[in-house]
Amino acid sequence: MRVKVKRVVLAAVLCMVLAVSASCGKDHTDTQEENAGTSGTEVSGTESGSTEEQKESAIELPCELENGKLLVQSLFQSSVENPDAGNEIGEDIGSLDILNQSEEYCISAEIKVTVEDGTEIVFTATDIPAGKTAWVFAPDNQSISQDSVCQKIEGTAQFGQTSLMEDQVMYSVEDTTITLQNLTENDLTDLSVYCHCLFEDVYFGGLTYCYPVELLPAGGTAVVEAADCFMGTAEVVAIRKNS
Repeated sequence: MRVKVKRVVLAAVLCMVLAVSASCGKDHTDTQEENAGTSGTEVSGTESGSTEEQKESAIELPCELENGKLLVQSLFQSSVENPDAGNEIGEDIGSLDILNQSEEYCISAEIKVTVEDGTEIVFTATDIPAGKTAWVFAPDNQSISQDSVCQKIEGTAQFGQTSLMEDQVMYSVEDTTITLQNLTENDLTDLSVYCHCLFEDVYFGGLTYCYPVELLPAGGTAVVEAADCFMGTAEVVAIRKNS
């Protein structure tokens, strides 16, 4: 199996991503070229040192789930302040790069990965718009080895529509500051703003941050500080009225 292994290192409030090929000495670019256009759960060889049985049963990445709606692009290690584990710092955390390649909004997804030593990790993602990629981390900071081989991937997901209340609310974002403007002549109360932390061009973490807005006055504005998105910028994925 050709597995793209990435290691994410947290330094102060920034992180660097180092892409390391774990396959037979080929570099990351070669691995990407070989994986381009691959889908499904085809079987191929694995890293040196694995048993012949593991080689025969390994799942090649990228692979598709949910009838092609989700694409698991890579399994990798992360040494980060884990947003999917209450910002607890971990080393060599099992992590997935997943893409919502459907034309629908992914309300939620649960993906279970089993690696060659029997370790099982259940990853959870929420509120992933069409075409968006997320790095999703093990919720308990469970670690994997750099040469971990996927033996099994299972997933379920719910798709639907999101709401940004476009006819009532306009918003703008500057870094982690979200400014809402009420387009109506009535007060809007009991709102929730849902967002992801956008790092470069991916969501850093699978889970959504939710911020309450008690009052958005008629014709007025309200400011939400998405402090959890300190690793990048806040990207609003939904605005909903709670009642």
